[in-house]
Amino acid sequence: MQKKLLNKTADRKEENEQLVLAVVGPMASGKNLVSEILEKNGFLAIDADRVAHTAIEENKEKILETFQKDAEKAGLSLLGPDGSINRRHLGRILFANPSLLQKQEAIIHPHVDTKLNAFIDSHPQQNIVLNATLLYKTPVIKRCKAILYVQSPLVFRFYRVIKRDSLPIKQIFHRFLAQKKLFSQYKNLNADILIVRNYRSKKCLEKQVFKRLKQIFNEGKQDYGRK
Repeated sequence: MQKKLLNKTADRKEENEQLVLAVVGPMASGKNLVSEILEKNGFLAIDADRVAHTAIEENKEKILETFQKDAEKAGLSLLGPDGSINRRHLGRILFANPSLLQKQEAIIHPHVDTKLNAFIDSHPQQNIVLNATLLYKTPVIKRCKAILYVQSPLVFRFYRVIKRDSLPIKQIFHRFLAQKKLFSQYKNLNADILIVRNYRSKKCLEKQVFKRLKQIFNEGKQDYGRK
């Protein structure tokens, strides 16, 4: 199966037909792992969350101007010891207040959209994976042929965040709550959404990804996520 998909990926390159996929899903669902599987099948992946982190630093003055007072009210400093934005402190005030989160997104998302478009355009011979949580909020998603939506049980995701990020439990719940309607937001795009369930082993996940890729290469399939 994997060899056949690699061949099909190569065929698309020879035909100069670039394929752009979105890998999306809530926090700690397994988007990075799915992206890694796709990279092994000839795709070039970019992590939009990391792009957003860079955009925060590039817009540091605007971030400080907009959120410093709110951070001070919460007894937090937005600057770390090295002078960079303390993203953990920023996240604490943003995910506790939806209106502040919207302000931050208005600053950062246009920069993310510009950089993702530039990444796609700078690799015209490569099939691309856009790995992101909130890709539906950026116009670049219109360039994606299909959306792979990664799902994982809440308890699994919670454990991964605890192990990976060491965030306070309250902050984790704030972030999970902010993404509660994430799937509905992608459904509203009227795009092809393929569900990838990250419930078991990596091997099982790979089989699902290969199955979804086969559907994409065969084209013309609808309601991918219902089987």
